[in-house]
Amino acid sequence: WNLPNVLITPHIGAQSAYRVPDTIDFGCENIRRYLSGQELINVVDKKLGFPTRHKLNNGV
Repeated sequence: WNLPNVLITPHIGAQSAYRVPDTIDFGCENIRRYLSGQELINVVDKKLGFPTRHKLNNGV
């Protein structure tokens, strides 16, 4: 999480007719936000890391 030269991207496993255009739209939106200094969409909370179902349900 602390490497300045690493970009973490989402795993996209589902297939649909909209997957490619939706993924492109999502990526372009985050690039626009980044370039304009806005908050990015779907940024992982580094304190939570990758929350498991247990963490989400129990707040731990």
